[in-house]
Amino acid sequence: NRFWASFPHTQLDASGEAVGLPRGEPGNTETGHLNLGAGRIVYQDLARINMSVADGTFLKNPELLAAIEHARKNNSNLHMMGLIGAAGVHSNLEHLYALIQLSARQSFKDVFLHLFTDGRDSPIMGRYWAMDRDLRWDRTAKAYFALTKGQGQLVKTPEEAIDLSYSQGKTDEFIEPAIVTKADGTPVTLIKDNDAVVFFNFRIDRPRQLSRAFVFQDFTKANLNFGYDPYLVKYAKKHLIELHPAQEPFNRGPRIQNLFFVTMTEYEKSLVENRALVAFSPQTVDMPLGRVIAEVQKKQLRVAESEKERFVTFYFNGQQETAFEGEDRFITPSPKVATYDLKPEMSARELTDTLLAKLREPNQEYSFILVNFANPDMVGHTGSIGPAVKACEVVDECLGKIANTVLAYGGSLLITGDHGNAEEMIDAQSGAIETEHSTNPVPFIIVSKEYLGNPLNLPAGILADDRIVEVEGRSIADTEEFSQAVKAWAGLGVNLTIERGPGTALFEGIVEGQTERRVVNVVPRVDPPPGQGAVGVVITTYPYLRTQKCSMLNVQCSTGAVGQGVKSTKVWMGRVVTGLREIGKSLVAGKAPEGVSGPVGIYQLTGQVAAAGWLPLLELVAILSVNLAVFNVLPIPALDGGRLAFIWLEWALRRRIKPDIEQKINSWGLAFLLSLMVLISFQDVIRLGLLSKWLGR
Repeated sequence: NRFWASFPHTQLDASGEAVGLPRGEPGNTETGHLNLGAGRIVYQDLARINMSVADGTFLKNPELLAAIEHARKNNSNLHMMGLIGAAGVHSNLEHLYALIQLSARQSFKDVFLHLFTDGRDSPIMGRYWAMDRDLRWDRTAKAYFALTKGQGQLVKTPEEAIDLSYSQGKTDEFIEPAIVTKADGTPVTLIKDNDAVVFFNFRIDRPRQLSRAFVFQDFTKANLNFGYDPYLVKYAKKHLIELHPAQEPFNRGPRIQNLFFVTMTEYEKSLVENRALVAFSPQTVDMPLGRVIAEVQKKQLRVAESEKERFVTFYFNGQQETAFEGEDRFITPSPKVATYDLKPEMSARELTDTLLAKLREPNQEYSFILVNFANPDMVGHTGSIGPAVKACEVVDECLGKIANTVLAYGGSLLITGDHGNAEEMIDAQSGAIETEHSTNPVPFIIVSKEYLGNPLNLPAGILADDRIVEVEGRSIADTEEFSQAVKAWAGLGVNLTIERGPGTALFEGIVEGQTERRVVNVVPRVDPPPGQGAVGVVITTYPYLRTQKCSMLNVQCSTGAVGQGVKSTKVWMGRVVTGLREIGKSLVAGKAPEGVSGPVGIYQLTGQVAAAGWLPLLELVAILSVNLAVFNVLPIPALDGGRLAFIWLEWALRRRIKPDIEQKINSWGLAFLLSLMVLISFQDVIRLGLLSKWLGR
């Protein structure tokens, strides 16, 4: 709290698309450190495949096309194998559909599916056999020999295999390998010499063993050189799985000859070394921060507990194993306890003491030090709220010591998080304990003597109502020119000059205060999803209204204010008319109007705007006045517009309308207005969640 109140700060998104994950997916330690070290968004496997399917580039993937051409050239078959199910944890059905569509587009018909049923992540072979990851090779052997030799239950249809397994009490995950046969009892197909295989799982851990059985030349070495498996480490540390001693590989026999094997993502390096191809290779980070520092011949230090060692090294360095020149590492062992709620302080104090000692060395020469505190994340995963609070308190204590030392030596300290966790440990809907990562933004604070006493809330990146005026110093005339200019910088960093008002952009097209220019660096996406654009911002052509701060006695400025006021009024009158038209359409269609607020919503909005200051409040009052003025002239009985309509009608008829008739019509109009107000107010109550608050739920 002291840092937040004393130094510049903001909040950063650490989940979903902001870190290269699918929308709404919580961040994690791997992606957090990878993005921090890269200084840009590094799109993860699933997000990249999804974007590729959405924009059509999936159908042009060179590795997938090569698999089809291999099968066509050798007059052989294309096999697609992987997990099916609705969970989307290991594979995605949309990816399978896209593969089938690709084959159809290429007019290739000899396509066969080998499907592994789920049953764990979502409530014809179970994943228990085909996707073992614990080196229990007897399971993998059953899957491999079913796919290549037809060993297993022989059935006439996939449905028969499922029914047979269910009748034996074996549900989806544990369905025994079954081979669908032709009328003569032989398998419909097997994977054999000259064929092509596409393994369409995107998650890397569970396809490794079966893939090794297909591609390794020397299968006796199948237990060697398994790459780092973040999932296995994660679940073992959380005691969600039990690690077993590795079995010896089964007797596979000779490798299938001239087999073209493609994995959807890079499951591990050893598969690539054995000639497997990867459809979506990991995004490379050629210039992580560590390399930048090394290339200017500065020294750097990485500090963490053993729990987080790989993240401050491998992931922060752009998934490179070796340290850069001048990069030192200090890793203190994490405590040996069953679960970290038993020791929430972990090794934070020991880590801090060592770091402070290094900072105080007479010849301290590190230009950059990266420190990771594991406590809030690791203790948060236990679901124990008391220990999680203690963990945060210990980190707070350690940060205070580090900050005091850094400031004393004239350094700067940047405080942030790689993802959320301990701040949200109770599910807001169910009240149950929440042990997984959150999608909340993380704080970012700049602690430096230069900024002491300046607790500015920093605006991040490009904001709504920013006006982009230049791309790399070249003026931009319209949105089309902007889009074309940005495309040339796809995948690279480009400088955008923007105009921004110093106040909050309260309403579309109107920015409070005098504008200023600033430069923002962004990395346009190579393959943006449809409708999103390369930069991920929505470009509008709303009028960008600017006002100058000036003395009340300045006649020229006052005259300009009048003109600006007239322009603003015109803009808002147009929007009010458009809004009223939409309300009318909704009522005619028998639906409650959307995006409309009544007295309840206006009361809520007024409170929020008032907190921003008296100038925004005056602006809101002006906007409400325009709304009321336009609404009042509508030809609705009981309004001034209704009275004007009666006057016009009397003039047209050349006689007065009877007072009792006019009174009845006005009563109907008033009843309509009151009903509309009640309807919109009720909608406000539901939308703002006030009913639950009033009922105490």
